[in-house]
Amino acid sequence: MEIKINNSKLNRFGVRKYAEIESENTNNIYTVGKVRVRNKKHYKYVCSCPHNFYRQVTCKHIKKFKLAERG
Repeated sequence: MEIKINNSKLNRFGVRKYAEIESENTNNIYTVGKVRVRNKKHYKYVCSCPHNFYRQVTCKHIKKFKLAERG
């Protein structure tokens, strides 16, 4: 997995880092991103998978992203 950094200055509250992660069970590819919370100094993680998108819980794709981000 390659973590990419968004360098565009168009949206200062947008995605800072993102990666595409392949699903273990299906052939789907999900996008995980680190997003700055509006008017705050902290970030949250979002994923395009149904588990995170609809239930707003931390999915296994976000966990993989966090491990890769640490190093």
